[in-house]
Amino acid sequence: MMAGLSFQGLLVALLIGCVAAIVCPPELVQGAPVGLSEGAKCGGTCNTHGSCAAGLRCKETPTTPFLGVRPAGVCSSAGGHVALDSKDIQTVVKEAVQLLNGQLNSIYMLVPVAILGAEKKHNFEGIVYDLSLALASSTCRNDGAHSPLDPICQPQHGVTPMNLDVVVQEKDSHYALLGHSSIDRPVPVALRI
Repeated sequence: MMAGLSFQGLLVALLIGCVAAIVCPPELVQGAPVGLSEGAKCGGTCNTHGSCAAGLRCKETPTTPFLGVRPAGVCSSAGGHVALDSKDIQTVVKEAVQLLNGQLNSIYMLVPVAILGAEKKHNFEGIVYDLSLALASSTCRNDGAHSPLDPICQPQHGVTPMNLDVVVQEKDSHYALLGHSSIDRPVPVALRI
């Protein structure tokens, strides 16, 4: 009897896991509001509430999504906000995208099209940067011969940029890629870095 119950529990968990993912239709994601002000509802399942204005971040309550449903967050100013036009952030973006290109198995190098946001946090191992970037495939091969900020490496025509959150750590002018993930917010007006 006990073995039957554990098998049934496993079967139920497996079935829930199979239906827990939601595929967001592109028209819903593209139709979400952009540039929401501080205090506005943002994010949610398929980003239906929209994305925050530059300099703001959608703070969502960490929860375990049930059947893929994410609750809405609130637009708030990012702690440790970094000036997006500073030379320091340009260096961090260059290093982050260089490290990301080193992990990707793509023919063409990704280049930054826009910086959507940046946070800087100090910890005992150095400085951690959480970057939100719009990246696109470039005209340069991903062979390490060029830098992501090299002026000859332009975004390919007709390629839709992808939005990624990239987390890098800096210690003694050395950078390490801690992680990256796709973000489902509309692409902003393209700004070449």
